[in-house]
Amino acid sequence: MDLKSRRKELGLTLQEVADKVGVGASTVRKWENGLIGNIKQDKIPRLADALKVSVFDILGMPNTNFLPDNIETEVVKIPIIGRIACGTPIMSEENIIGYEEEPASSADSGECFYMQTEGDSMIPTVPIGARVKIRIQPEVESGEIAAVNINGELTLKRVKKQGDTVMLIPDNRKYDPIILHKDDYNRIIGKAIKVSYDL
Repeated sequence: MDLKSRRKELGLTLQEVADKVGVGASTVRKWENGLIGNIKQDKIPRLADALKVSVFDILGMPNTNFLPDNIETEVVKIPIIGRIACGTPIMSEENIIGYEEEPASSADSGECFYMQTEGDSMIPTVPIGARVKIRIQPEVESGEIAAVNINGELTLKRVKKQGDTVMLIPDNRKYDPIILHKDDYNRIIGKAIKVSYDL
């Protein structure tokens, strides 16, 4: 199908489609211009949803009752968490700013969420603006990277334990470590298990 014509028919901009699919606007432009022949499998269902067509239309296939075995169509929505509303559970609607979709077959075990990084305290390990997948768990091993709630702000730091003291260590050495004083609003939320970002 003509992706560009369909997008314009729906009154969508390149950026709006890109945001729905989870890629950059330049990637959508390349798809429309035929500069990228094969769309990644995990993006096909999201592109179809954005353009309100079937995956068959995106693939240029007749609408039959089957898909090739190597095409993943079932996705799960994983919440993206922003500022944590005081006293609310991590997955409360007040805390969710969007969703990241992933193929169901590759979903991680346990309850997970994504957090959007802003600062540069964890570069080069975590680039600015990357999305980091967090598996919810109250403790992590010393040396692992964790999402930590500090007075309602989610921060990503490497955890170092020395006796009863827990320090949050930035990978960017221009920042100082933080001593974690545990109370209701200062605690480890979960372990970082994946970093993703758009090129």
